[in-house]
Amino acid sequence: MPIRRFIAIVFSLLASVAARAADSDTLESTARRIADQIAAKPQIEAKLYASEFLDTVPAQELSNICRSIFAKTGKVLEIQRQSGGSTSSGKFLFRSRDSELMVDLIIDVDEPHRVLSLELGSPSPRIKNWDDFTGRLAKLPGEVSFQAMRLDDGKVLGSHQPDTVLGIGSAFKLYVLATLVDKKVPWDEIVTVEDRYKSLPSGVVQNWPAGTPTTVQTLAIQMLSLSDNTATDHLIALVGREEVEKRLELCGMKSPPKDEPLLMTREWFRLKSHRKLRNEFLAADQGERRAILKRMAEMPRMNDADEEWNGPLAIDSIEWFASSADLCRVLDWLDKHGGKNAQAIMAVNSGGISDDQFTYVGYKSGSESGVLSLNWLLHARDGKHYALSAIWNNKVHRVDRAELLAMMKAAARLLVEPEKKD
Repeated sequence: MPIRRFIAIVFSLLASVAARAADSDTLESTARRIADQIAAKPQIEAKLYASEFLDTVPAQELSNICRSIFAKTGKVLEIQRQSGGSTSSGKFLFRSRDSELMVDLIIDVDEPHRVLSLELGSPSPRIKNWDDFTGRLAKLPGEVSFQAMRLDDGKVLGSHQPDTVLGIGSAFKLYVLATLVDKKVPWDEIVTVEDRYKSLPSGVVQNWPAGTPTTVQTLAIQMLSLSDNTATDHLIALVGREEVEKRLELCGMKSPPKDEPLLMTREWFRLKSHRKLRNEFLAADQGERRAILKRMAEMPRMNDADEEWNGPLAIDSIEWFASSADLCRVLDWLDKHGGKNAQAIMAVNSGGISDDQFTYVGYKSGSESGVLSLNWLLHARDGKHYALSAIWNNKVHRVDRAELLAMMKAAARLLVEPEKKD
């Protein structure tokens, strides 16, 4: 090859590399300029944004958003580019002294590289280490159980009252999923929707006509992703209440009797909304409770609650119960035995944790007034597997989902980032 041609090729390659680096620098530079706009009195650079973007989010609205974020976080002190993305799109972590938020940014590939899309996430606390995190959890009003566990070796990374048994709401549906797996119920088995198993929302299956054919897999996806109550009750009816109860201990629950007899969601709604029936149920022993549930099965479907409740009601007695350590163990069981179908079902709804640092995010939550449980199965990019679980109960007041979710997002980042001691 002639030397001049070789030199020309080298210069061409170097120019291409330099252009890509320049594009990457442009993306990061744009992110820094956006970070500077998060201020008490934002100075929005209109020329930084494409006209199509400003048509959707006018400069004044963007200014209000930036001012609101500043009021919660203060000045952005550093930005950190997350893995993945391209020269014209990526995620950045904006960090202030005590908070951080995830930012999704897309710029035009052509000069002057104006912003085409910008998503500013909700601020979450900036956690230094597990002691810092559990200290914050301890300040929440009510009772909290938390555990972060590395599943590869069973090491508990962080915990706060991990063995305290509390109400978990629809997180009990993880045990229904585990029962389907352990009984090897075919995912393509046909199930017919029946009026007697229709419950109240959340979900959509309660609106399907009786006689509608569906599959076990479809019902399981609805149960995990939308927390569909009617889908759940059909699956419990399919496998049998006692079969789900057997899997509680199999999946590591330390106090299964507290969940026996296991309630269907339609039974839970009726007990919550009928004081006389609820009092009868609570006064009964386990055998008598099963007889009451059998009698309730003959009652017509509830279309509305007969007795509304506006705050926490019997959350320590008419509920589904577990500790955060229990929930980490059922997530561990599903990780080891669930197989690709169950894990795919768990991954339909990620629960708000980004997949930037994880190759897999499986999730199930549970909530009612005064009860919140957030649970994740996570596979990190370095190959390690984690379970993350938090339960928050307050017998007097509602709990703040946004507050706990923000903290758990920070905990997820702590799993894959080095702890800071100062």
